[in-house]
Amino acid sequence: MAAARLPKFTEVLATVHRSGVLELRLNTPENLNSMTVKKYRDLVDGLHFARDDKDISAVVLTANGRFFSSGAVLAGPDRLAPNSPGLLGAKEYISTLIDFPKLIATALQGPAFGIAVTTLPYFDLVYAAPEATFTTPFSRIGVNLEACSSVTFPPIFGPSMTTRLLQLSQTISPKELEYTGLFREILPKEGIQEAVVEKVAQQIEGLSRQSFAVSKSLLRSPEVRAHLHSVNDREISVISKTMETDEHKEYLQKFFDAQKAKSKKAKEAKL
Repeated sequence: MAAARLPKFTEVLATVHRSGVLELRLNTPENLNSMTVKKYRDLVDGLHFARDDKDISAVVLTANGRFFSSGAVLAGPDRLAPNSPGLLGAKEYISTLIDFPKLIATALQGPAFGIAVTTLPYFDLVYAAPEATFTTPFSRIGVNLEACSSVTFPPIFGPSMTTRLLQLSQTISPKELEYTGLFREILPKEGIQEAVVEKVAQQIEGLSRQSFAVSKSLLRSPEVRAHLHSVNDREISVISKTMETDEHKEYLQKFFDAQKAKSKKAKEAKL
């Protein structure tokens, strides 16, 4: 059975459900499921396992805790920096999503930041709770976009919403994105992980896996994937250069200061 062949994970819980659905659940709620080097490794290994195992038909990415993911790590050994393990981990994760040949879905039970948002176009089915929000704070920390969102976002969101998301760093609700067709369904937060796993299992039951894989390979052809890999390389290269600038360091410090002030205010309000 596929479950017996699962690799070992550190920050992700892996469960094989009926119909060959592999659930990968982000499981570090104590750091808001931030994208550490270990988490990138877990996700890449999990997707490679799902790709290669004949008994796995689909993947569902979920998360435990209040946040789906707070995005990239900005401080400490896992922080994003030029050619850092964190940046290279992000690049490999994006590359793996670009090439993933089977059905992949996600269930967002809470706020998503950064790479948790920019990678959404790679998911065949996206489910969200009303409490989910979407933020890419690139302009607030002085870096540029990622995950090929420069080419994947405009066709989905249109020019105005793309600008609001990727350049103005605005927080967007699921309701504001309903017009895009991004979401398969908006579901209650309570139990959304289990509900989506079951919905995916029901939808793929009895379907030809070969047919799905071939159709997906036509929708995302080798030419399309090659272009996305090229864009991924370019965006990561630009991020590396941007991170060496004084402006990035200045805005990152402003971001940290704002977060500290917000945390202090919240603590004082509880007194």
